[in-house]
Amino acid sequence: MSQIYAGSRGNLVHLGDLDDRVLAKRIAVSINALVRDAESSTDGFKSFASAISDPVTETKPLRCSFDPQALSAVLELPWWRRLWTLQEAALAPWNTAFLGALSFDLLDISRSIIWWRAHARGELMSSAARMGLLCLIESYNWSNRGQRWLIEGHDRLDHLLVGARAFQKSEPKDGVFALLALLANSPPALTPDYSRPLSEILQNATRCAISGMRDQSDKFALDIFQHISHHEGDLERSDVASWAIRADTERDHQVLDAWPLPSQYRIHIPQPYRIVTKDVHMANNVLQVEGYLVDKVLNVSSVCSVEHLDYGKFVAWLEETLEIAAQQSFADLFRTIAVGLCEWDGDYFERRDNPGHSGPRSPPTNMLVSTKLSASFPASPAPAHWEALSQDRWKRMMHRRFLLTSRGCPGVGPRVTKPGDVVAILHGASRPYILRPLDNGQYQLVGEAYVDGLMRDKEIEEYLEPQPVVFALV
Repeated sequence: MSQIYAGSRGNLVHLGDLDDRVLAKRIAVSINALVRDAESSTDGFKSFASAISDPVTETKPLRCSFDPQALSAVLELPWWRRLWTLQEAALAPWNTAFLGALSFDLLDISRSIIWWRAHARGELMSSAARMGLLCLIESYNWSNRGQRWLIEGHDRLDHLLVGARAFQKSEPKDGVFALLALLANSPPALTPDYSRPLSEILQNATRCAISGMRDQSDKFALDIFQHISHHEGDLERSDVASWAIRADTERDHQVLDAWPLPSQYRIHIPQPYRIVTKDVHMANNVLQVEGYLVDKVLNVSSVCSVEHLDYGKFVAWLEETLEIAAQQSFADLFRTIAVGLCEWDGDYFERRDNPGHSGPRSPPTNMLVSTKLSASFPASPAPAHWEALSQDRWKRMMHRRFLLTSRGCPGVGPRVTKPGDVVAILHGASRPYILRPLDNGQYQLVGEAYVDGLMRDKEIEEYLEPQPVVFALV
């Protein structure tokens, strides 16, 4: 099919049937209005990428009338979630999308919805619409060759493997093989062969992704591990290596995978320890990486889950974290919890400690936790905007645990973190990772972590040994 799409003059996309004429009119009016507004506001889309990436955009009202419910109906269409549709969007010279009697340039649909969400990140959406939005963004990255603004160098294997998890697949192995036609140079080790075991395919794909990032001088090649989100029991029963990207899985409507932690939370290994990614050696399901063992998990909270979107249960969870971290300062604890809120929360402390700091402003609702995190918690009523805040801002804390290390550092780790796990800083990774030591001297990769007190040069320098150790990950 990839050769058919690539060799065509254009592609006709059938999004679905639509018999409701009133809804059809609302959809058409909304998409056209938003496209015109985006085009006029971004100099013919020239500054579209920077505008939708700027957090200030959210504070600006849209200058056109549109119907959010009609746009959500578009996002709920099953077409967006089908993995093979990426080839349609990416390889055909252009795509005309049909929805009942309506027809649009596929790019216009994507641009209109992305423009709407850039101005309304906190607005509520149905679970099906949220999943459709994730897939629409991936499709947009491919159909808009001129402005792949979300991920620079998007046609890399690591980005494809991560993006595949949002889509529905006809067969689990499609999570790797359906994407190969989108790569300029497909690795020979990944030649489609559906007779091979799934575990072998996923491990080879992850190894090729790490090697590709290293070949492009990406000093943080192991940050692909930030997209690993184990579920309860995975590490005990899975035949797939703990370090493999699970491109075979699908997010469900509850988005049960944890979101990566905000990108500004990065460790900075000081000189002379700063290095580029070292060679990684793989034997069967073993991945050998170098790094430093810096701490150990002493205690963990219960998992912050979907049920904590309820304000009363959220308050109870916060009280539990306070009990675990009884000896920690208010500022340290809030800084740790704030990781879950949004990309700009960490800037609050920079502006508090350095009045001259001119970083991005945190949206006012993000200060909710700082004002409520005190000796007593009003369990009800929920504060204004809590529902929107919990759905959009608090999502990075979902499916994670609060943790306390043996050095007394509070932190945030994966849902499967447990006492006895260790904190490691890996060569080629920009953040700490939680590892699980096994009786045979090997380790399982539990996932990424934020550990307050281990995120800055001076904080970690005393913990780095002159020579790194080799972790055998299985």
